[in-house]
Amino acid sequence: MLALLCVITGASSSIPMRASRLLQFAVACVLSSAPAATFAQNITLDTPDSSLTPEQFARLMSTTNRIGAGVLVEPTYPGGSGYRSLVLPDIDYTYNNRFFVNMEDGAGVYVYNDGVLSFSTSGFVRLGRDQTNSPKILGLGNIAEAPQGRFAGEYDLGWLDLKGSFAHDFSGSYGNTFQAKVGTALPLTNQLVVLPAVTTNLGDHDYMQSWYGVSAFQSLATGKPFFTTHAGVESVGTTVDALYRFAPNLALVGRGAVNYLVANVARSPVIERRVQTTVGIGLSYLFK
Repeated sequence: MLALLCVITGASSSIPMRASRLLQFAVACVLSSAPAATFAQNITLDTPDSSLTPEQFARLMSTTNRIGAGVLVEPTYPGGSGYRSLVLPDIDYTYNNRFFVNMEDGAGVYVYNDGVLSFSTSGFVRLGRDQTNSPKILGLGNIAEAPQGRFAGEYDLGWLDLKGSFAHDFSGSYGNTFQAKVGTALPLTNQLVVLPAVTTNLGDHDYMQSWYGVSAFQSLATGKPFFTTHAGVESVGTTVDALYRFAPNLALVGRGAVNYLVANVARSPVIERRVQTTVGIGLSYLFK
């Protein structure tokens, strides 16, 4: 591109140039731009941080795999005021731009992926609910862990990432949910990148009733007020993921999330707190 610009600039000059001079000028432009192009193509995990710009670091991390472990602290159930700590793997691995395993979508395959637009199908697990976690849900019965089938579509503009994912639970609520997310990557330094996003979650009647409803039978058995829900928006919120690379192949990863349960479910008698917060931190090994 720089060489082409130099040729056009030289050709449009009012001062006549010989063909040999023009050719020499174009070659000089190519040679002057070659180191930068070569460096951009050869950025690896071994490239010193001091040689990277924040933007180059963010691009490098977006194409780097990682595996590790961490601790996630989240509400005991959606709407609960208590918290539970979970030791979980931290995995973000893609093979041959086709198969993937990560903690957002589970394990799956891209049915289409051109680097900008992608569609994927995967399997995941939704954690359940234990009725002993709160007097608000005692007597309503447990909700089992649910194997999920998921389908996601993503459009990555570089500066903006748009994603929608649909999930069906094959246990637990046997319901369907949909999440929409709009996010971006903010490289703060050549070692730190944060990824803020805004999200919204929707559920069908089966999902909403299982998690937030109280059936007539449950009301008679427990004395809790009867409450029926309807399909719609469950919550709106924001997440912030962060990655800090402190060694060529080691990084600290973190997550913070705040979700707000909206009026559709907020009146449910099982709700203890409408604002739901999640925090997590982990250590991961980076590799190509």
